[in-house]
Amino acid sequence: MATPLQLQYLQLFHFDGFPYNTYARLIGQLGSMAALRDADTEIFLQSGIEESWREVILGCLDSAPASVNKHVCPTLSWLDRDAQHALVCYEDPAYPALLKELDCPPPLLFVIGDTTQLGTPQIAIIGSRKASRNGSQIAHWLARELAGLGLTITSGLAAGIDSQAHQGALAAGGHTLALMGTGVDRIYPGHNQALARRISRCGALISEFPLGTPPMAGNFPQRNRLIAGLSLGVVVVEAAPKSGSLITARLAMEANREVFAVPGSIFNGNARGCHGLIRDGAKLVDSVESIVEELMLSGVSREQGAASPASVAASRVGNSGQKSPSCFGSSSGASAAKLCPEETRILLSLGHDPCPADLLAERCGFPIEKVNRLLLSLELKGLLVQGGGRYQCTDTSLPPLSGRPAGFNSSEADNTGKQ
Repeated sequence: MATPLQLQYLQLFHFDGFPYNTYARLIGQLGSMAALRDADTEIFLQSGIEESWREVILGCLDSAPASVNKHVCPTLSWLDRDAQHALVCYEDPAYPALLKELDCPPPLLFVIGDTTQLGTPQIAIIGSRKASRNGSQIAHWLARELAGLGLTITSGLAAGIDSQAHQGALAAGGHTLALMGTGVDRIYPGHNQALARRISRCGALISEFPLGTPPMAGNFPQRNRLIAGLSLGVVVVEAAPKSGSLITARLAMEANREVFAVPGSIFNGNARGCHGLIRDGAKLVDSVESIVEELMLSGVSREQGAASPASVAASRVGNSGQKSPSCFGSSSGASAAKLCPEETRILLSLGHDPCPADLLAERCGFPIEKVNRLLLSLELKGLLVQGGGRYQCTDTSLPPLSGRPAGFNSSEADNTGKQ
C-alpha cells in the first residue's frame, strides 16, 4: 500500500508535462515534496517551467491521493502483489545518501528485495559483456572476497563481468545489488532470470525506470550513473576502449568515487579500456588488498594517515542516519559479536600489545596466509590497526593474552608451519 507521500511522487513521476530531469533536479535541490509545493515562482522559472505549468503541477500534487493518475494504478497493484516490492522516494529513510550527491538524483527507486541494503557500503564491479574466461574468474573472485569482508557488491545484471560479480557475492553468502536499465519487472538479459531471483533474496533489484520499461540503449548510460553514485568505488574488469564500463568509470570520477582497473594482456582487446583508465590515474588492481587499502585512504588527507574502514564508511554514509552493517560499525563491541572463531582467536592471541603477523601465526598455529586474511578482515571491521608492520587491537574490552588461546595445539603449529 502506497503512502500519501509516495502517491505524490508517483503522480509527478507519471505527469507528462513535467520533464523527468527537471523533476529530479528540483527534488534534489529542494529536498522534499513540501519544499517543492512552497517554492516560489522564480525557482520554477529557472528550471524552465512557466507559471501556468507551475499551477498545474501543484494541482497534481494536491489531487493525490483523492484522484490518482491512471498511469499510477499499475504501480499500486505491483506494490500490493508482493511484500518484496517497494518504492523508495527521495525523502524515504532508506534512500541512499550517496545518491543525493548526484546532480540529478532519481526521485523514485523501484525495488525488489531488501531496501535496507541500499545504504550499505558498496563496491561496484563492472566490465565487458563478452568477458574472457580469465576476466570472469577475476570478477567472481574479487566479488567473493570483498563480499566476504562485508562490502555489498553492486553491478548491472548484464552478461559477462556483471553476472560474475553478482554470483561471486552470492557465493560468499554476501549481499549484492543489481541496477537495471529496464523496469524492475523486466529482467534483461532473459537468461539472468534465475540470477535475478537470487539477488532479490540476498540484496535487491533496483531501477529508476517505470514498470514495464523495455531494454533501450539510451537507458543503460543513465543506469550507469546510479552504479557509480551508489558505490564507494568502481572496479573495472575488462573493458573495450569505448565501452559502457568506461562511461561508468568516468561518472564515478565525476562523482568523486574511487576508480580501480584490473590490467590484462596487451593481446586482449578488452584490456585496453582498463589500461587507459590506469594511465589516467585509476588504481591498478593486483590483489584484494589494493582495493581495500585505497578505500581506507579515501576521504582523509595524507597528513592524517590511513583511515580505518569504519571511518571511510562513516565519511561516506554516516550522514544518512542509517545504520552501517556490523563490519563497518563504529562500535567494536558490536562487531566482535559477529566474529568467526578464527577471528576471535586472532584477537585473543593479539592482546593489547603491538604484534607482527608472523608472531601471531606462531601463537595461533595458523598458516601465515590465513593470518594475513584474518588480519585484513579484522582491520576492515575496525577491530585492529596496523602500523610499522605490527598490529594492535582497538577493543580494550578484549581480555589480554594469557598463555595459548583455547584449543591451541603445539603439534598443530608444527604441522601448519610445514604447509
